[in-house]
Amino acid sequence: ANQAVAAARLAVDRQCRFACHFGTDLHTPMLEQALLADGVDISACSRCEGVPSGHGYVLLEPDGAVASIVVGGANADWTEQQAAELAEVVRSASIVLLQREVPEIVNEVIAAAAFEAGVPGMLG
Repeated sequence: ANQAVAAARLAVDRQCRFACHFGTDLHTPMLEQALLADGVDISACSRCEGVPSGHGYVLLEPDGAVASIVVGGANADWTEQQAAELAEVVRSASIVLLQREVPEIVNEVIAAAAFEAGVPGMLG
């Protein structure tokens, strides 16, 4: 979500659309509002009942090394069909950013749709 916020802040004449699965825990309304407040389009997001939202933590080691921990939560609950439903959104995008917080099949389906449409992509 932090990369979507950064992209939305940098976008001058474009809209940043974010796709994820939110959980139904107490964090979800705060996450949605934070994204909306920065102009991120969350219309491609959905909620997974009874599952908490995912969390990511960045750790700074004493030697300066950076480590991260991802707790997938609802974002780990994707199917290939759900990913395929996003293909239409991808075809009209200017660029696609893939992340490892979702199952690999999601990245594979979205990357293939982007490639077929000539949309550049990157893995963050």
